[in-house]
Amino acid sequence: MRGSTFVDRGFAVCKSFVDDLDVWERQNESNVPDSHKYLVFNIKIVFWQRECYLQIGMGRETHVYSRSVNQLPDDSKVRKILHNQQVYRYRKDSQIKGDECYPVLNRDLMNQLNISGYSGERIGPHADYRLYFESISRFYKDHILGAQIDNHFKILSSGFTEVQEKNKFRVNYNRNLMVFKNNNIDVNVFNGLKRYGPFEEPTHISSVKFIFIYYQKDRNLANSFYRYLKSGYKNFPGLYQFVGIQLILDKENSIKIDKLDTIVDEVDASLQKIQTNEGEKFVAIYISPYSKLEVDSEKRGTYFRVKELLLNKGITSQVIFRENILKDSFNYYLPNIAVALLAKIGGIPWKLQREKKNSLIVGFGARWIDGQTYVGTTICFDNTGLFRKFGTFEANLDDFGKKIESAITEYISNSDSPISRLVIHYYKAISRGEVRKVESILSKLNIDIPYVILTVNQTRTSDTICFDMNYRQLMPMSGTIVQIGKLEEYLLFNNTRYDEYPTTRVDFSYPVKVRISHARHIDTQNTETVKELIDEVYEFSRMYWRSVRQKSTPVTIEYPRLIADMISQFENKTLPNNTIASQSLWFI
Repeated sequence: MRGSTFVDRGFAVCKSFVDDLDVWERQNESNVPDSHKYLVFNIKIVFWQRECYLQIGMGRETHVYSRSVNQLPDDSKVRKILHNQQVYRYRKDSQIKGDECYPVLNRDLMNQLNISGYSGERIGPHADYRLYFESISRFYKDHILGAQIDNHFKILSSGFTEVQEKNKFRVNYNRNLMVFKNNNIDVNVFNGLKRYGPFEEPTHISSVKFIFIYYQKDRNLANSFYRYLKSGYKNFPGLYQFVGIQLILDKENSIKIDKLDTIVDEVDASLQKIQTNEGEKFVAIYISPYSKLEVDSEKRGTYFRVKELLLNKGITSQVIFRENILKDSFNYYLPNIAVALLAKIGGIPWKLQREKKNSLIVGFGARWIDGQTYVGTTICFDNTGLFRKFGTFEANLDDFGKKIESAITEYISNSDSPISRLVIHYYKAISRGEVRKVESILSKLNIDIPYVILTVNQTRTSDTICFDMNYRQLMPMSGTIVQIGKLEEYLLFNNTRYDEYPTTRVDFSYPVKVRISHARHIDTQNTETVKELIDEVYEFSRMYWRSVRQKSTPVTIEYPRLIADMISQFENKTLPNNTIASQSLWFI
């Protein structure tokens, strides 16, 4: 789609990487100094059921610096520019003159220019459905209705397409239930843990020792955090009371950092002195002076380097940014920390309430950085959501095949029951080469089983969305599934609105997009089969042991993404060769 129609109307436009059109609407005010604020709408033409639709989505706020590139002291952080109402990727060898193009602000550029404020992130994670509805409705009425688009077609009718009953269905309510201690069930993680306790404590829990790592000037913060874990804080009852972990402090091996500019060296030297006995397990609590989101690359690198050093030593860790401990709301962080700690040492905070099936489920998630794709993997031996192995590799076809082959052979070696089905949750559209690789691996192993590949969006989608006009906040109920395309594509609404008119607090989030990319010996035209496959995606989002709040994306995608994200920041760009790295949830 060309953007001339919108340029003529005073908008800026940008072609997206999938050839959709982003239309930038300039706003009257900006909350970022020395910049102009734009609200971005995504427009694309979609064909479905023999009809043509113009789809409008609201993407994000973004800001354009009011000074040209030529006025910058350094253009190394510039990624996109605005020139004559067109947005381009910035290249120094471009024919566009620097005094005629204006940089689109990003986090690194804002830090370089000492500009504070909103950095133009995509909308979310909180989804305001009403704001979304009102914004695209206004944009449609003001700029689309009756318009001639690129001299090809004229918009004559509107509005919103009503979802037909045959194209929507719902996950069974029981899919929301999780199992806790003594097989008690609850739909709410915090309440389930507080009332019943975790599903299973690790058998070696008495041998777990905690070491604290902190900057010497943060000693009081470290003591406060220890006290919160030991005795509780506000509505958090304490580590033992909440998840059954005894806080055994190893003072001798705890590390006090003397200088901020030698953190990595000091931690490395101290770890060399730690001697572990048979059956003994350490967990490091690192009070970090830096966040993993630091804009300064050296400070951010320190966070990940300490994490890597500990993992190399076979020590799982929990990192707490010092500033968070100072917050009055820190009690809300503590349940998340407790759940993550239990999972990291081998406990099971909760599991899914469902009949066990001998499916092999392999998940792939990715992280893109500096032009390189890092892919993480997870392996489940059944559909209950308990993981067996984690891994990572740089994206290529051969390594993809090796991970599939390894998952299958490991299942055969460790399970008494044959594989009934192979399910692959994938982070992107599957290629023909990747499909052929799966087929060749199954043929090589002489295994003829049903298998299916589902593409699951890593980020909550906001380009395609539905509204429940009978609910004031417009967000469809959790578990609602809507077919949105002829290529077996579905929206899965995965949130905490479990009732038509909820009486408790609801977390708002955008839907997950699921596509059945490829299947063999599985009838993907059968509604019940599709529902079962998407049910599984839905349920795996409830196994997010990093927090007491669920994620919209399933952990089969989210966990590999977290692994890939960590590895991409590690110095060695690979997982250490030890069981903690490959068989524990060290990354959550």
